[in-house]
Amino acid sequence: MHPPCARSLKANCHRPEPALEVPVLTGDPTYENYIGTLFTVNCTGCHTEGDAAPEGLDLSTYAATMKGGDNGAVIVPGDANSILIQIQSAEHFANFTIEELNNVIQWIVAGAPEK
Repeated sequence: MHPPCARSLKANCHRPEPALEVPVLTGDPTYENYIGTLFTVNCTGCHTEGDAAPEGLDLSTYAATMKGGDNGAVIVPGDANSILIQIQSAEHFANFTIEELNNVIQWIVAGAPEK
C-alpha cells in the first residue's frame, strides 16, 4: 500500500499532453490529414473561436476556416491567390515554412477538400 501522500500526489499528477506536430504529408493534402493540424500548430493560438480572434478568423475547424472572418472568406477553393496565401506569403505574417505554404496552396488549388 502506498503512503497517503503518494496517493495524493499521484491523483493530482497530470501528464502533459504530447506536443502536436505537423504530420509528414504523404499524398494530397486535405483538412483532415494535414491542413487542420498545420493550422492548429501554427495558427489557432490566436485564430480560434471567440471574440479575441484577430479579424474574427477562426481556423480551429474546417467549417470555421471555410467561413472566414469579419471580412469574408480567406480561402476560395481553387484560387491560389486566396487572401490566406497573400498574407502568409508576406514576410511579416509568414507562419509557415515554404514547404508548408506550398502544401496549403496545393490544398486550395485542389478545391480545399475536408477529407
